[in-house]
Amino acid sequence: MKSYAVLVATALLITGCGQPPVEVIDLNRVLDIMTDVLDEQSAADMDPSSTPVATERDLAKEKAFSETFAQRLNDANLLSQPIGVQIDESAQVIGFEDNNQDNSRQLGEKEIFKVQIDDQGGRLIATDTENNARPRSFGGSGFLLGYMLARHNGFYSGARSGLKPDFTRRSMSPQNYHTDAVNRARARSSAFRNSSTSSRSRGGSGGFSFGK
Repeated sequence: MKSYAVLVATALLITGCGQPPVEVIDLNRVLDIMTDVLDEQSAADMDPSSTPVATERDLAKEKAFSETFAQRLNDANLLSQPIGVQIDESAQVIGFEDNNQDNSRQLGEKEIFKVQIDDQGGRLIATDTENNARPRSFGGSGFLLGYMLARHNGFYSGARSGLKPDFTRRSMSPQNYHTDAVNRARARSSAFRNSSTSSRSRGGSGGFSFGK
């Protein structure tokens, strides 16, 4: 029993020493990939037999976009962890930690970024959990983007009209923000680790006690 306790404790100590990499997703690359997927899928939908953009949710269309977008994000190796994508009822696109790689957000799978529609400014706005924000002009009027705009405006109508995101006063991060964002995140992580180490030192070992 004693030797088992030693092995478990040793494994925990080794695991604790290996810190995960400090990463901040590049929102410019997110928007590059997203607009490419929107353009591709919109082109596939635009044919003489296409029906007008529907205001009802088309879950099959959303699923096809989400799966393709997620695959492209992961192929680009933007993060060391798998990324999943989902579209909510307001047509907000959310990227999340897809730990089991099923592209279905489960409890505990944290948000990484979101892309919202700024219909007044004619833009897509990508933000991350560090409060960085990057804009991208719609550029065109593709079929899939038209569907998302219809879903967005339909959701924020009537009683929800006052809840529509307002980006008129939202400051955007500069084009080359990403390097500085990574450095800031690393500095915060290092300060947190140093603070934790200092607290443990002041509190005594408080660690594993194996007895005699």
